[in-house]
Amino acid sequence: QESRKIVGAEIQHITYNEFLPAILGEVLTETFQLKSKGNGYHMDYNDELPTTTLNSVGNAVLQFIPSLLPGELEFYNPNGEKKGEVAMNSTYWAPFPAHDTRQVQELVMGLINSKAQKVDLNMAPGTKHCEYK
Repeated sequence: QESRKIVGAEIQHITYNEFLPAILGEVLTETFQLKSKGNGYHMDYNDELPTTTLNSVGNAVLQFIPSLLPGELEFYNPNGEKKGEVAMNSTYWAPFPAHDTRQVQELVMGLINSKAQKVDLNMAPGTKHCEYK
């Protein structure tokens, strides 16, 4: 249980202190108080916030996330040598390689070896056909 708390805290730290500022910019991040606190707890949670607001934000994010994805997924062996690649849109609705442990390891190695996508509002060509099928 302690490990889960630590990993959750790491993900939260990366999301609020690195990812959101890169996406929204420092001004919006500070305006909406999205940076995590240095210590203590955030006590401003509002459980009476309408869920429709949260759903609309989720739908906006659903449009945005594919812009961060690469057009092709690369596969690397444990030695760091590229084995191949597959178009994102060919695996989006049929992720059968995810059922093979060896291919998952090669995909993770590919994600580690791939360059991060620049944050923008343009979708990679291989991801345009992934939405709303």
